[in-house]
Amino acid sequence: MNRKLRILLATLAGGWIASLTTVMAVSLPLEFQLQETTFNYRDLRGLPISFSASPPPAIEGSNGQQPATTEPTGIFGSATPNQFKGLISFGAIPGKSLAGWQTVSNNATLNSGVTPFSGDVATQMGLPTATSEGTVLMVLRRAQIGAPYFSRRVSFSFGSVITPPLKDESGILLPADTATTYWRAEPYTENNHEDHNGFYWSPHARLVYAIQSGPMQVSWIKAVPYSLATVPAYTNPNGPVSFRTNGANVFLVYTENYVASGSPVKTPRKMYWTQKGFQSIGVPIGIPSARVGAVNIVYNNAFPRNV
Repeated sequence: MNRKLRILLATLAGGWIASLTTVMAVSLPLEFQLQETTFNYRDLRGLPISFSASPPPAIEGSNGQQPATTEPTGIFGSATPNQFKGLISFGAIPGKSLAGWQTVSNNATLNSGVTPFSGDVATQMGLPTATSEGTVLMVLRRAQIGAPYFSRRVSFSFGSVITPPLKDESGILLPADTATTYWRAEPYTENNHEDHNGFYWSPHARLVYAIQSGPMQVSWIKAVPYSLATVPAYTNPNGPVSFRTNGANVFLVYTENYVASGSPVKTPRKMYWTQKGFQSIGVPIGIPSARVGAVNIVYNNAFPRNV
């Protein structure tokens, strides 16, 4: 389903404000990847830097308090690894230098606390303003920077069925409704799928499920085998194994790359711990024995077997 995403980007830099409105079509889920954002702790006295020199060189905009790790490599020195990779501000007001705060704290108008807010008061407070011919038209009273918000191309949602490729090992599109007969239902494995690799093979449903968000690889096996004398010259473009031999039959193996979304394919349901001290407050889950013979709990990197 296509959605229109309207993004309003407001950028404040050096006293000017630029706004950009972009409309684009998005057909795939949008995700927050907070684990990819490195917190960048700022300081009222300036941006910390990394110098091994003692004392650190005096550089405008830095307090020189960052622990020494590396030699300076430029005007701002060598920064802590990944400190500029991302920034999350959980709420803030426009900042001032130490001298600016001292000026504001000694302002008689502000200390009186009885003057109505106006453009002149905003100027005395040191707030960023937009003026025209000396008249304050806009005042930035509060600023907040959020987590990065981006679109990533995904193959399917978390928990979805991973269907066999719609193309053959050469990348040629297969005729309609022939993918399930061209490829075997069970993917290639060397350890009975014990490693999972981001997916789960259900021998009862004979389907492959995405059990972990992020990139994954599934190696599919061609249903029709070759004989030892008719094996073609073929190299799996995405995986280390190109063929699987079973007696006199040789099966071609093709590896497909996927990206599973963090958004679930179905509405998540709560499960309660019912053991030991939680027995009196936990709510057991009823399993209809007439329909379900057994339940297998599938684990992934975010939900490990042991913690």
